[in-house]
Amino acid sequence: MNLLRVLYDLLKTNYSRMKKNLQVLLFVIFILTSHSFYGQLRYLGLEAELSGNPPIDRHALLLNPKSKIIDNYLFVPTWNGIYRKNLDVIENTEWEMYAFKGMPVKDFVKNGSRILAITAKTQDSLLLLSNDNGMSYINYTSDHFFEHERDHEYGHVNHLYRISQNPQNPNSVIVLHAFYGISKSTDFGLTWRNLSTVIGNYQERFVDFHPTDTATMYYAGENMIFASYIRASFDDGLTWSEVDNIYLGDNCTHYLAFHPTNPNIILTAGEGRITKSVNKGVSWNLIPYLNDGEDRFKLYLSKIIYNNANPDILYTTGYGSYSNDSVQIYKSTDGGEYWSLSYKEYLKDCGGILDFFQYQNRLILVTMNRGVYQLNLDLLSHVQLPNLQSIDIYPNPVADGFYVNGLTHSAQLALVDASGYRIFSKQVVNGEYIHVNFLPQGLYILELTTDRGIIRRKIIKN
Repeated sequence: MNLLRVLYDLLKTNYSRMKKNLQVLLFVIFILTSHSFYGQLRYLGLEAELSGNPPIDRHALLLNPKSKIIDNYLFVPTWNGIYRKNLDVIENTEWEMYAFKGMPVKDFVKNGSRILAITAKTQDSLLLLSNDNGMSYINYTSDHFFEHERDHEYGHVNHLYRISQNPQNPNSVIVLHAFYGISKSTDFGLTWRNLSTVIGNYQERFVDFHPTDTATMYYAGENMIFASYIRASFDDGLTWSEVDNIYLGDNCTHYLAFHPTNPNIILTAGEGRITKSVNKGVSWNLIPYLNDGEDRFKLYLSKIIYNNANPDILYTTGYGSYSNDSVQIYKSTDGGEYWSLSYKEYLKDCGGILDFFQYQNRLILVTMNRGVYQLNLDLLSHVQLPNLQSIDIYPNPVADGFYVNGLTHSAQLALVDASGYRIFSKQVVNGEYIHVNFLPQGLYILELTTDRGIIRRKIIKN
């Protein structure tokens, strides 16, 4: 009996130890693998390089790097130079230091083995040049960039925000910089001339050539009254016009996305808004997008991209103005007219998505603080548009009111004004006449939440 007791105690002790060891082993496995997979996101590396302490003065803006895919390589500027990774080899998280080691690079252009980069520095080395594919580099900052330097509340400060390359002439580049606007070089940065001195002075975010008409250029951001601005030149920089005709209060335009085949169609990504132009940027219309029931200003869209195989399909994402613990991807299947949330995943302290690309059948996502990830496109939910033909809204344009026909059940109707705010909402039934004589003239978006999904129509009130 005593022997049985001893054996029982021995087994019990060993079981407790085995259980504890198993728990420890499972915990270690979780720690080792959790950095490689967050839900459906696959970690590709570069976390430390993107989230390191900035080695520059405290007055410089965030790095906000703009990455590029060139010849199957993803190039990512960081606080410590440009890294690159072969996207056909994703089994590991290793990256190659490519160029400008030790320098806080924000953006760059490439012409063969020559690389011209802008940095987050403010006093010197604003521009860097490598002539040997990144093996060495020199300070290539022209005196031009200090000719208009002026006193700032913190002292003399310069910022270069973006650099873009003419797709038809790789020696032709333009830069967007603080205080004195747009400058252009036709000899890959050796000499520069000013094209425009008018900028927003609060946030400068975007500059680029039109991809098929390089005499047309755009730059954008946010001005000193916290309103979005877009400026365009249609004559190679000789004259410029303010073309952003939509005021939404506190807002910024972050990116312009050009249609791959139709030169007249451009979409913008901004703070809680998407706008669209069908006349090459002369004027713009507000495009509503769903934000999963949240405040529409909570997601600052950093970029819009077209699907490589189908330009009717687009994706957008960005970062939160209040919380930056999730990855949210929106999708459109009708050329960017209507959007809905297609993917959402919690990724603590990621800082949001600063840049992203489609490569083959996956999205490559560059976060602010947690490195680079990939997401299989097949994991994005397919947006099913309701049968719009069966719902009839008439008359349109509207004078005093309109009818809603084609409903099989009651629906929730809402009207959204040009600023994106819901100004009217009610439950409606089929054939009901909706009085809107109290509304001022203008363009509205009608939203019908039906048993078949959400339907949106543009309504003109006369």
